Amino acid sequence: MLDVAENFEKAFKRIEYDDPQILIALVNEECPNSDDWNRACMFIILLKLFYDATLMFVGSLHVTIHMFLTKL
Repeated sequence: MLDVAENFEKAFKRIEYDDPQILIALVNEECPNSDDWNRACMFIILLKLFYDATLMFVGSLHVTIHMFLTKL
């Protein structure tokens, strides 16, 4: 979901300027700022690494220890 949301970063930035009524409707909320987007990008990178490692090292139909040792 973060990966898809990242595609709409520019839209979130423009919404504050194009439609101030949205911000009034979201009284306790605010659009993500640049720090939020930077954190999300770093989190996406971390999750991608974890996902790829999980796919590589966890296998029920094949032995994966040799892959682990070569990557280690």
